Amino acid sequence: MGKVGVKFVFLSHLSKTYLDGAAFSSEDGPVITLTGRYDRVDNFWFNLAHEAFHVLLHLPKKEKSNMVFMDDSTSDIVSKKEKEANQMAEKILLQDQILEFFEEYLGYITEEKVKEFSFSHKIHPSIVVGILAFNQKVSYSTLHRFKESVRDKIPLKYKADNK
Repeated sequence: MGKVGVKFVFLSHLSKTYLDGAAFSSEDGPVITLTGRYDRVDNFWFNLAHEAFHVLLHLPKKEKSNMVFMDDSTSDIVSKKEKEANQMAEKILLQDQILEFFEEYLGYITEEKVKEFSFSHKIHPSIVVGILAFNQKVSYSTLHRFKESVRDKIPLKYKADNK
């Protein structure tokens, strides 16, 4: 169990599913599970933040509950709690600042500008480009320059399948 009592588990992508992550209560406290559906830094951090906000805002604090949040980041079906978790994840990952900074550069976003914003705000360049791509300000192909695998950075003790 971690310092704040939230367990973390990383799973390989679950074939034939659209599951990015989940948050739920166990007998020992809250659990956050992420999958390797998209093996990208931006996707990992958004989903981790999203699930963490489910734990903070939506799961009962004192007792075990049957409430489970299973998230597909590409789904169009969004409840009030999902919107709230999305908004908080966007806030912590500086979405508004990223969109505002790059507004004047749309159509020609250079690697130098991405690195400049990333360095000055202490945020991974992949997150910057991922937010721009998600908001249709750049093509997802732009992300390939900054794409970095997450799967190989997760310590084995957090991997359910130990691969």
